[in-house]
Amino acid sequence: MARATIFVGGMYCAKCSDAIRDSLSRVRGVVEVLVTNYVESPYGIVQVFYDSRQVRTDEFLAHLRTPYWATLIEDRDPKREQTLQRYTEIYVC
Repeated sequence: MARATIFVGGMYCAKCSDAIRDSLSRVRGVVEVLVTNYVESPYGIVQVFYDSRQVRTDEFLAHLRTPYWATLIEDRDPKREQTLQRYTEIYVC
């Protein structure tokens, strides 16, 4: 199992988290999707847990359509990983 952490923009309403979660969950090979949106901000963090033998990151990123845009975050920096974990624990929808 692999994990991709994605910075997402374009989240302007309360239903955006559900729309992103539903869209990515439909992709074959995606096991779980966690969406964290920042309060009073159009941005969020999405963590996608997936089977790397069945799907690549670019394939499920293609399922995010307008009005959303996404950037893959590399989790090699331990400080960034801790920050993302903290936001996930506090703001998970």
